[in-house]
Amino acid sequence: MALAGAALVIVAALVAPLAWTALRRWWREAARRRMAPPPEPGVPAVLVGTAAPGPGGPVESRLAGVECVWHGHEVRRHYRTRPAPRRRPAHAETAERPDPSQGGEAPPGELRWDSIAEFTSPDTFVLTGPFGRLLVDGREAVPDDALMCLQRVISRSAERSGKGDDLLARVAGRISGVFRGETLEFEYLEWVVRPGEQLEVTGAVEERDGVPVLTAPPDGRLRFAAAPPAPHPPFGPADAVRAVGYGVTVVLTAAAGVTLLAIG
Repeated sequence: MALAGAALVIVAALVAPLAWTALRRWWREAARRRMAPPPEPGVPAVLVGTAAPGPGGPVESRLAGVECVWHGHEVRRHYRTRPAPRRRPAHAETAERPDPSQGGEAPPGELRWDSIAEFTSPDTFVLTGPFGRLLVDGREAVPDDALMCLQRVISRSAERSGKGDDLLARVAGRISGVFRGETLEFEYLEWVVRPGEQLEVTGAVEERDGVPVLTAPPDGRLRFAAAPPAPHPPFGPADAVRAVGYGVTVVLTAAAGVTLLAIG
């Protein structure tokens, strides 16, 4: 019995540092949440937290097929403007033809692009931080380039011949716009927010059926930006269970070990 008691005491001593670390993280997280109340409804705020799937679970982005909690894409048409027609002067019948070397010809067209398709997923996701847990309505959100997961340019000839990608068939909604000038190529862009990603969200909270939801502020649009990684990973329910398990293990094994040592 003495040997078994000593073994249990050694196990308790080995598990004790893990239990202390887990419990300390739990207490620190609880204190942090008490110090940071959630933002007031209707007041613009910048919140930094960890993204997690919403009630519907993770989703898949339309173009790249990436698992995420939110996605958006845009299609841009790159084109060359057509030179403006030159006006003939009133004395054109008697005027000499302009010398091209002297800049008499019309200037070449400029390279420009127009957005011809835009989409943002309507799925809500969860943002967890010092403010607690908030649902985020990402419709019409504006992401920054750090969240971009796909950027692909396909020439007009490849798009028309079908030798390019099948990205056009995956675009949500319809292609629309004023097709000016000479089409050169199409550019496909996609942005995603992945599960567990640190995200900075600029928006405002509104109540929906008693549930706070982070959405676009009254005078602007919801904005997503990549945030620096958290110094410590977020403390979730699984961590709480682990902390309690470590603590209970230490207490029970230590008590059993001391009892066996006393009996033996």
